[in-house]
Parts: sequence; C-alpha cells; structure tokens
Amino acid sequence: MNKLVKGSIAGAAGIALLLGGAGTFATWNDNATVAAGTITSGELSLSTPVGAWTDVTDAATPVAVATISNFRTVPGDVLQYAASFNITATGDNLEAELESNLAGLTNGIAGVTPVTVMTVGGAPYVQGNTIPVSKGSTVVSVVITVTFDPNTTGSGSTSEVLDLGALTFTVSQV
Repeated sequence: MNKLVKGSIAGAAGIALLLGGAGTFATWNDNATVAAGTITSGELSLSTPVGAWTDVTDAATPVAVATISNFRTVPGDVLQYAASFNITATGDNLEAELESNLAGLTNGIAGVTPVTVMTVGGAPYVQGNTIPVSKGSTVVSVVITVTFDPNTTGSGSTSEVLDLGALTFTVSQV
C-alpha cells in the first residue's frame, strides 16, 4: 500500500471516530421528590432559680435573711436556702438526671455541713436518679440546709468564708 492510501484510511477512521463521539448515547432517567417531612430537635434547659435564705436556728421562729453576705454565723447556726426552678424538656424518649455540686463547697471549713433536699414535681429526688421529663416543664424545689456545728471549739474567726455562689445545678440527658 502506498502512503496516500494509508493516509486516506487513517483520515477516514479518524473522521468516523470523531463523528461517532459527537453523537449522543442518551440513557433514560428521572427523579422524584419525596415528602418525608422535617426533623426538629428538642430542648433540655434549666431556669436560673431565685431563692431566699432563712435562719432556722430556732426552728419555732425562722427569720428571713435579707442579705446572706451580711449574716455572720456562729457555732450552732442553721441556715436554709430554698429555691424553685423549671426543667424545660421537649423531645420524645427524653430522660434526664439532675446534679448539684455541694461537695467541696465548704472549702475545708471545719464543722460546716451542707445538705441538699430536692423534690421534682413534688416527689423526693435523690441525686443520680433519672427524672422522667419527656414533655413540658417540671418544677424542681431545692432546700439546702447549712449547719454550723455547735460543738466547734477553738478561737473564733471572722475570716472564714463559705461561698455558695459556686453552687451549680446541672440537668443532663441520660
């Protein structure tokens, strides 16, 4: 074969390939939108309690304490802090646990014992238990009793500070 024939065959093959590639080989396809709805997240929140202090040293005649930072304790005093707050819960299958951090709040002050009693929806609550808060709002009542041991001995000190400002409550999903 001569060069001209070979060149013509190669050119014709190239043109055939180009023309074949320029065409379309369509495949059928379609799509549809499915109305599957939307998903919205729930909520788990805890309101900030507003409470009050009371001097209950003489249980028969409790005395409201207007400003706790101005109250000066002595051995034998018993103070109570009472507050209520709401746990707002929205969500299916939602359960929560309520915790407080009373441990360590005494800052090593001898003879001071804080005790927390919590009720959830009117029922006694033990820290570490589950609260069934699957829908709506649940009222949590807290009473913290701080007892200053009447048998504390030694010289008196006005420099001891019990800062309950660091007291926190945490609600967590379980």
